[in-house]
Amino acid sequence: PYVDLPEQMMERTVSVEEKIEHLKHRIKAQAQLFFHDVAKRGSRTDVVASFLALLELLKQNVVDVDQSGHFADIAISRNA
Repeated sequence: PYVDLPEQMMERTVSVEEKIEHLKHRIKAQAQLFFHDVAKRGSRTDVVASFLALLELLKQNVVDVDQSGHFADIAISRNA
């Protein structure tokens, strides 16, 4: 039988790989950006995928991050 799912559940989920590519593109276009700007329009799942992508790019030494204090925004910059 057909089940009518709420539209909220039908949202497309973005993969971590897609977020990695998106972050790489953004960091090439801008010298510095903030995590808040990267994840501001997303669902909770989108924010988590963005954070995992950021961690992967940090691990790969593609970006550098700085956070001035607990719960402060994360500054993301190109690694020189």
